[in-house]
Amino acid sequence: SPFPVNVMEIQRIIAIGKGLGSIPIHIPTSFTILTPDGTNGILKCLIKGPNNHFIECLLTKIDLNRYEVTYTPDRVGEIRIEIFYDNIPIDKSPFIARSFDVNQIKILNFPSSTIVGSSTYFTNGKNIPNYVQNEGSTCFRIKFIPDQLCIHEVHIKFNGIHIQGPKGESVNVKLFPQANGDYMGEFTPKKIGQHRIDITFGNMPIEGSPFFTEVYDPSQVHIGPLPKDILIGIENTLEINIDNAGNVPLVVSIISPSGINVPIKIDDILTIKKIVRFTPTEIGIHYLNAKFGSDIVSGTPIQMMVNNTRIVTAYGDGIHYALHEKETTFMIDTKDMQGDLQVHIEGSNSVIKTTIDRITNNLLKVTYIPVEVGFINISIKWNDKDIMNSPFKANVTNPEHIRIIGGWQSILDSQNRMRTITNEEKKIYFDTSHAGPGILKANIRGVDNTFIPLRIDQQDSLGILSFTILRDGKYDLTITYANNSLLNMPIRIISTSISLDFVKVKVHGRGSYEARINEETEFIIDTSQASNSNINKPIVRLIGTQTDVEVRIHQNEKNKNIFHCSYKPIIPGDYLLSIIWAEKEIHGSPFGVNILPNINNNYHESSRIICSGDGLRIGIVGKVMKCLIDTRATIPGELTAYCQGMNKKASCRLFDHRDGTYTLFIKPEEIGRHILTIKYNGENVPGSPYIVKVNNSTDIHKVRVSGPGIENGILSTFQSYFLCETKGAGAGQLTVKIRGPKGALRVEMQREHLQDRTILCRYNPIESGHYIISVKWSGEHVYGSPFHTHIFEYQEQLDQFRHQLNTYHLFEQKQNKEL
Repeated sequence: SPFPVNVMEIQRIIAIGKGLGSIPIHIPTSFTILTPDGTNGILKCLIKGPNNHFIECLLTKIDLNRYEVTYTPDRVGEIRIEIFYDNIPIDKSPFIARSFDVNQIKILNFPSSTIVGSSTYFTNGKNIPNYVQNEGSTCFRIKFIPDQLCIHEVHIKFNGIHIQGPKGESVNVKLFPQANGDYMGEFTPKKIGQHRIDITFGNMPIEGSPFFTEVYDPSQVHIGPLPKDILIGIENTLEINIDNAGNVPLVVSIISPSGINVPIKIDDILTIKKIVRFTPTEIGIHYLNAKFGSDIVSGTPIQMMVNNTRIVTAYGDGIHYALHEKETTFMIDTKDMQGDLQVHIEGSNSVIKTTIDRITNNLLKVTYIPVEVGFINISIKWNDKDIMNSPFKANVTNPEHIRIIGGWQSILDSQNRMRTITNEEKKIYFDTSHAGPGILKANIRGVDNTFIPLRIDQQDSLGILSFTILRDGKYDLTITYANNSLLNMPIRIISTSISLDFVKVKVHGRGSYEARINEETEFIIDTSQASNSNINKPIVRLIGTQTDVEVRIHQNEKNKNIFHCSYKPIIPGDYLLSIIWAEKEIHGSPFGVNILPNINNNYHESSRIICSGDGLRIGIVGKVMKCLIDTRATIPGELTAYCQGMNKKASCRLFDHRDGTYTLFIKPEEIGRHILTIKYNGENVPGSPYIVKVNNSTDIHKVRVSGPGIENGILSTFQSYFLCETKGAGAGQLTVKIRGPKGALRVEMQREHLQDRTILCRYNPIESGHYIISVKWSGEHVYGSPFHTHIFEYQEQLDQFRHQLNTYHLFEQKQNKEL
């Protein structure tokens, strides 16, 4: 207490709509309930069918004062509709609606012909007086007297729904009685164009009948293409196509940035193509609006940029994607303007040379050859300002770098054909890590042009192609990457039903499914049951994602059909064991093999060892190379190193720094590949054995460094690149390290030309200060290295530094003369 009480006039709640009148069965119908302002009570609606059964209804609130009730009558007869407000019936409740079924209306004794002047039952034709007589039992007799010799069309309507006669086509119309005594007509046109509507009352046309309406389809209105450059003060045109859209007014408006309508003119009013002409007077984004009939054209408003000058644009495939080490082009349109064009292309580790050729007065062709896969940035500037959408980002791919895990020889026979077993799933594993960004696609087509369903699962750099061929025969496999075919496509596939020989080749032993690193593991291949057992040896490969493992095969001397296979893996992970017999993979191949870590504690200790340094990769014959070994993360143990060349052993010496770190000094005596083995407590450390390439002695004095990047300068105008010329220096490795005021800087290195030995080096100094640039060739400083570069904020500081430097050099020369 106190309790709220709703006080209102229940008579002010009314219900209207077609769902309260005559309605067809099995078709959803609805009516509306209107309530006065301030109504807070609960509305409820109950609907009962002819058999006093409840009909499900949905009461939906449309807005503050309007509700909609939807239901579907399921039987013919009277439908009782009760509406309550706070459990009190509203005025005129219950309502009685009547449902009917037009499908139950039968046309009886329809005459196929008649005689002029005679009385004929049934027909309801054009302007012919007719009489409808109720015969009872839901039957009606229609009588009329024809007055001319012709074919008469019969149209019958029951409760406003058209009944299609035996001849003629028309649009179905539904009539819904309204609460105020009016009728609402509804029809759905299926074709565009003018429609005629005849309305009669008492068999006589009402005033204004027939009526005509235009049916149109605004989705068929197409705008464009828009002008490439829309310029201020110049008349611009665009095209609007209304073919198959209908014949209703087209209204077009263009709104300027200030909200003013731009004057427009529409040409060719009577054709299916309208030409819109307009002359903008403001710079900025304009909005194009279009209405067709009473509907807004899809896609509008359209934004249009108006400029006061022409815009330089770039287009072509080369602006978006390119092939690695292949010539690529794109076009630049300067619109007949004079100015300074700058094109700069660089990758994550390279600066790419460009060639610009003039095709016409306003059209230029840019050619470049990307030297690395990945993403490259294409910067295009006109008068020192980026053109529209610059810098562009292009994808560089190389389908030739797609690798089949295990090599193509693991899936192809000696004639480069792929053999599969019918009704058995085939999987091919791809490594895309060196091919750049792209999507792997494939298709398999039979000789009868039928396509074989397939699936490609691509995650990071691993792609798996899976397919099953259901019929024996020949097929062609085509594989593409980034929409470019791989080499030697298509591949011929020969699918045959499984041979008993391949079933009879048996594989058993732990090594066929599991092994541990650094442990010798074995399995056996038994071909004694195969009919072609006279083949020398099977082909066996153990394929990993990082490396393949050598499998040794020993043929049993007593039983030539038994093969003992063994291998010793060094890296854990998932591997595939491929066994090929008579140029076909045996049943079940490739087998999945899980390589596990060694349970020996020594392995866990050796896995914590960290080795680094150039001596693990490259060296010079007769010169000492070195690497650093860090054992601080493990327990004390024995560290050993051994390096073997092609014919000679290289001397190895370990120096203990007494802090858990060691320096390994290696002196090779011959050129060629060397195997460097580093072990801790008898177990290989990570990466061991290392492959070290030893080259001839180099002439380090032939390496020259030049360019503005090693000179002193001003930060705002500093050119941070330099060239390293290695021609004549022999084989070796160039190493560049730069340290600035706050630490090391990233250095980008790339050959200026693929044919010579000039290396372009770039770095990005972001603050003034002292920079030390170390350039080494095969581990030794080149002439002039390390270079000391001083970068200043202002020209005055640079001038002062140069003056002090010159004074120091003069003083030093004077002292040298005195000495």
